[in-house]
Amino acid sequence: MRIAAIVHQFPPHFETGTEILCLRTMQALAARGHQVRVFAADPLRPAGAPPREETVDGVAVTFIATAWPRRLALAARLGDEFANPKAEAALIEGLRRFAPEAIHVFHLRQWGLAAAPALAAIAPTVMTATDFHLACPQAIGGYEDGRPCAGPDAEGGNCLAHAEALEEARARRSPAIALRGILSRLTPGLDGRQERAAAAWARREASARALRSAARLLAGSVRIRAMLLAARARPERLFLEPHG
Repeated sequence: MRIAAIVHQFPPHFETGTEILCLRTMQALAARGHQVRVFAADPLRPAGAPPREETVDGVAVTFIATAWPRRLALAARLGDEFANPKAEAALIEGLRRFAPEAIHVFHLRQWGLAAAPALAAIAPTVMTATDFHLACPQAIGGYEDGRPCAGPDAEGGNCLAHAEALEEARARRSPAIALRGILSRLTPGLDGRQERAAAAWARREASARALRSAARLLAGSVRIRAMLLAARARPERLFLEPHG
Protein backbone atom coordinates (compact mmCIF):
# COMPACT_ATOMS: atom_id res chain seq x y z
CA MET A 1 0.00 0.00 0.00
CA ARG A 2 1.14 3.55 -0.75
CA ILE A 3 0.92 5.58 2.47
CA ALA A 4 1.65 9.29 2.95
CA ALA A 5 2.21 11.04 6.27
CA ILE A 6 1.61 14.75 6.90
CA VAL A 7 3.49 16.51 9.69
CA HIS A 8 4.31 20.08 10.75
CA GLN A 9 8.08 19.56 11.06
CA PHE A 10 10.52 16.68 10.89
CA PRO A 11 14.08 15.55 11.60
CA PRO A 12 16.88 16.38 11.25
CA HIS A 13 16.00 19.99 12.17
CA PHE A 14 13.14 19.14 14.56
CA GLU A 15 13.08 16.11 16.83
CA THR A 16 10.32 16.35 19.42
CA GLY A 17 7.51 13.90 20.18
CA THR A 18 5.16 14.17 17.20
CA GLU A 19 8.00 14.16 14.66
CA ILE A 20 9.60 11.07 16.21
CA LEU A 21 6.24 9.28 16.35
CA CYS A 22 5.72 10.04 12.66
CA LEU A 23 9.20 8.80 11.75
CA ARG A 24 8.91 5.57 13.77
CA THR A 25 5.43 4.86 12.39
CA MET A 26 6.56 5.24 8.80
CA GLN A 27 9.67 3.14 9.43
CA ALA A 28 7.47 0.37 10.84
CA LEU A 29 5.11 0.55 7.84
CA ALA A 30 8.04 0.43 5.41
CA ALA A 31 9.42 -2.60 7.25
CA ARG A 32 6.10 -4.34 6.57
CA GLY A 33 6.47 -3.77 2.84
CA HIS A 34 4.41 -0.58 2.37
CA GLN A 35 5.60 2.23 0.12
CA VAL A 36 5.75 5.31 2.34
CA ARG A 37 6.54 8.99 2.00
CA VAL A 38 6.43 11.80 4.57
CA PHE A 39 5.31 15.27 3.49
CA ALA A 40 6.86 17.56 6.08
CA ALA A 41 6.54 21.31 6.50
CA ASP A 42 9.81 23.19 6.30
CA PRO A 43 9.33 26.37 8.35
CA LEU A 44 12.94 27.41 7.71
CA ARG A 45 12.28 28.39 4.06
CA PRO A 46 9.69 30.83 2.66
CA ALA A 47 6.46 29.35 1.30
CA GLY A 48 6.60 29.08 -2.48
CA ALA A 49 10.22 27.89 -2.57
CA PRO A 50 10.65 24.58 -4.46
CA PRO A 51 10.07 21.39 -2.43
CA ARG A 52 13.15 19.31 -1.70
CA GLU A 53 13.47 15.55 -1.45
CA GLU A 54 15.48 13.79 1.24
CA THR A 55 15.81 10.41 2.88
CA VAL A 56 15.75 10.54 6.69
CA ASP A 57 16.65 7.34 8.52
CA GLY A 58 15.48 5.27 5.58
CA VAL A 59 12.21 7.16 5.02
CA ALA A 60 11.54 9.22 1.87
CA VAL A 61 10.60 12.79 2.79
CA THR A 62 9.30 15.69 0.73
CA PHE A 63 10.05 18.94 2.57
CA ILE A 64 7.66 21.72 1.56
CA ALA A 65 8.64 25.30 2.40
CA THR A 66 6.09 26.90 4.73
CA ALA A 67 7.61 30.04 6.30
CA TRP A 68 4.96 32.74 6.06
CA PRO A 69 4.85 36.34 7.37
CA ARG A 70 3.06 36.43 10.72
CA ARG A 71 -0.33 38.14 10.50
CA LEU A 72 -0.59 41.47 12.25
CA ALA A 73 -4.29 41.22 13.04
CA LEU A 74 -5.38 39.00 15.91
CA ALA A 75 -8.53 38.18 13.90
CA ALA A 76 -6.42 36.65 11.11
CA ARG A 77 -4.34 34.63 13.55
CA LEU A 78 -7.31 33.43 15.58
CA GLY A 79 -9.28 32.38 12.49
CA ASP A 80 -6.60 29.88 11.54
CA GLU A 81 -3.15 31.17 12.38
CA PHE A 82 -1.32 28.51 10.45
CA ALA A 83 -3.35 28.58 7.22
CA ASN A 84 -0.83 28.70 4.40
CA PRO A 85 -2.31 28.70 0.87
CA LYS A 86 1.02 28.46 -0.99
CA ALA A 87 2.25 25.58 1.14
CA GLU A 88 -1.12 23.80 1.02
CA ALA A 89 -1.14 23.99 -2.79
CA ALA A 90 2.36 22.48 -2.96
CA LEU A 91 1.32 19.76 -0.51
CA ILE A 92 -1.76 18.81 -2.55
CA GLU A 93 0.29 18.76 -5.75
CA GLY A 94 2.93 16.51 -4.19
CA LEU A 95 0.30 14.14 -2.80
CA ARG A 96 -1.42 13.83 -6.15
CA ARG A 97 1.89 12.90 -7.76
CA PHE A 98 2.57 10.30 -5.08
CA ALA A 99 -1.04 9.01 -5.33
CA PRO A 100 -1.34 7.53 -1.83
CA GLU A 101 -3.97 4.95 -0.96
CA ALA A 102 -4.07 6.26 2.63
CA ILE A 103 -2.90 9.44 4.39
CA HIS A 104 -1.84 9.64 8.04
CA VAL A 105 -2.06 13.18 9.41
CA PHE A 106 0.15 13.75 12.44
CA HIS A 107 -0.08 17.56 12.66
CA LEU A 108 -1.72 20.34 10.63
CA ARG A 109 0.21 23.27 12.03
CA GLN A 110 1.93 25.13 9.16
CA TRP A 111 -0.75 23.80 6.75
CA GLY A 112 -3.97 24.97 8.41
CA LEU A 113 -7.11 23.10 9.43
CA ALA A 114 -8.74 23.92 6.10
CA ALA A 115 -6.30 21.53 4.38
CA ALA A 116 -7.88 18.46 6.02
CA PRO A 117 -10.93 18.04 3.73
CA ALA A 118 -8.68 18.46 0.66
CA LEU A 119 -6.44 15.66 1.96
CA ALA A 120 -9.47 13.42 2.54
CA ALA A 121 -10.52 14.01 -1.08
CA ILE A 122 -7.24 12.45 -2.23
CA ALA A 123 -7.33 9.34 -0.02
CA PRO A 124 -8.87 8.13 3.27
CA THR A 125 -7.17 9.87 6.18
CA VAL A 126 -6.18 8.81 9.67
CA MET A 127 -5.41 11.59 12.16
CA THR A 128 -3.33 11.12 15.29
CA ALA A 129 -3.88 13.92 17.81
CA THR A 130 -0.77 14.16 19.98
CA ASP A 131 -1.85 17.55 21.32
CA PHE A 132 -4.95 19.78 21.28
CA HIS A 133 -4.31 21.69 18.03
CA LEU A 134 -7.24 20.11 16.18
CA ALA A 135 -9.68 21.75 18.61
CA CYS A 136 -7.78 24.46 20.50
CA PRO A 137 -6.38 27.62 18.82
CA GLN A 138 -3.58 27.68 21.42
CA ALA A 139 -2.97 23.90 21.08
CA ILE A 140 -2.56 23.55 24.87
CA GLY A 141 -6.11 22.67 25.91
CA GLY A 142 -5.96 24.94 28.92
CA TYR A 143 -4.66 28.13 30.46
CA GLU A 144 -1.21 29.34 31.40
CA ASP A 145 -1.92 28.90 35.11
CA GLY A 146 -2.56 25.17 34.63
CA ARG A 147 -6.37 25.24 34.55
CA PRO A 148 -7.78 22.82 31.95
CA CYS A 149 -10.26 23.86 29.28
CA ALA A 150 -13.04 21.80 27.73
CA GLY A 151 -12.46 23.40 24.33
CA PRO A 152 -14.25 26.02 22.22
CA ASP A 153 -17.79 26.88 23.26
CA ALA A 154 -20.72 27.11 20.82
CA GLU A 155 -19.48 30.35 19.24
CA GLY A 156 -15.78 30.12 20.10
CA GLY A 157 -16.17 33.08 22.45
CA ASN A 158 -14.04 31.57 25.20
CA CYS A 159 -11.19 31.11 22.70
CA LEU A 160 -11.52 34.74 21.67
CA ALA A 161 -11.35 35.92 25.29
CA HIS A 162 -8.29 33.74 25.92
CA ALA A 163 -6.53 34.98 22.76
CA GLU A 164 -7.23 38.62 23.60
CA ALA A 165 -5.90 38.17 27.14
CA LEU A 166 -2.72 36.59 25.78
CA GLU A 167 -2.31 39.41 23.26
CA GLU A 168 -2.68 42.04 25.96
CA ALA A 169 -0.17 40.27 28.21
CA ARG A 170 2.34 40.01 25.36
CA ALA A 171 1.83 43.66 24.46
CA ARG A 172 2.67 44.68 28.04
CA ARG A 173 5.95 42.76 27.79
CA SER A 174 6.94 43.74 24.26
CA PRO A 175 6.78 47.17 22.60
CA ALA A 176 7.00 45.45 19.20
CA ILE A 177 3.86 43.41 19.88
CA ALA A 178 2.08 46.49 21.22
CA LEU A 179 2.96 48.35 18.01
CA ARG A 180 1.74 45.39 15.93
CA GLY A 181 -1.63 45.58 17.65
CA ILE A 182 -1.91 49.32 17.07
CA LEU A 183 -1.04 48.96 13.37
CA SER A 184 -3.56 46.16 12.85
CA ARG A 185 -6.35 48.25 14.37
CA LEU A 186 -5.62 51.28 12.18
CA THR A 187 -7.28 49.57 9.21
CA PRO A 188 -11.09 49.53 9.63
CA GLY A 189 -12.60 46.08 9.23
CA LEU A 190 -9.28 44.31 9.80
CA ASP A 191 -9.13 43.64 13.52
CA GLY A 192 -12.25 44.94 15.26
CA ARG A 193 -14.30 43.03 17.79
CA GLN A 194 -16.70 41.85 15.09
CA GLU A 195 -13.88 40.50 12.92
CA ARG A 196 -12.32 38.72 15.87
CA ALA A 197 -15.62 37.11 16.89
CA ALA A 198 -16.23 35.94 13.31
CA ALA A 199 -12.72 34.50 13.18
CA ALA A 200 -13.22 32.58 16.43
CA TRP A 201 -16.42 31.05 15.06
CA ALA A 202 -14.78 30.26 11.71
CA ARG A 203 -11.88 28.53 13.46
CA ARG A 204 -14.32 26.35 15.43
CA GLU A 205 -16.13 25.41 12.21
CA ALA A 206 -12.86 24.64 10.40
CA SER A 207 -11.91 22.37 13.30
CA ALA A 208 -15.21 20.49 13.07
CA ARG A 209 -14.83 20.01 9.31
CA ALA A 210 -11.26 18.76 9.73
CA LEU A 211 -12.25 16.25 12.40
CA ARG A 212 -15.25 14.97 10.49
CA SER A 213 -13.22 14.49 7.30
CA ALA A 214 -11.07 11.78 8.92
CA ALA A 215 -11.89 8.13 8.38
CA ARG A 216 -10.30 7.41 11.75
CA LEU A 217 -9.05 9.55 14.64
CA LEU A 218 -6.54 8.46 17.26
CA ALA A 219 -6.40 10.49 20.49
CA GLY A 220 -3.20 10.57 22.51
CA SER A 221 -4.95 10.95 25.89
CA VAL A 222 -8.34 10.85 27.57
CA ARG A 223 -8.42 14.68 27.74
CA ILE A 224 -7.60 15.03 24.05
CA ARG A 225 -10.35 12.55 23.21
CA ALA A 226 -12.90 14.50 25.28
CA MET A 227 -11.96 17.78 23.61
CA LEU A 228 -12.18 16.26 20.13
CA LEU A 229 -15.65 14.95 20.91
CA ALA A 230 -16.67 18.41 22.12
CA ALA A 231 -15.31 19.80 18.85
CA ARG A 232 -17.72 17.49 16.98
CA ALA A 233 -15.49 14.59 16.02
CA ARG A 234 -17.50 11.54 14.95
CA PRO A 235 -17.59 9.26 18.04
CA GLU A 236 -17.67 6.11 15.94
CA ARG A 237 -14.40 7.13 14.26
CA LEU A 238 -12.52 8.28 17.38
CA PHE A 239 -10.32 5.87 19.31
CA LEU A 240 -8.00 6.26 22.28
CA GLU A 241 -4.39 5.19 21.78
CA PRO A 242 -3.74 1.95 23.76
CA HIS A 243 -1.24 3.67 26.05
CA GLY A 244 -2.86 7.12 26.06
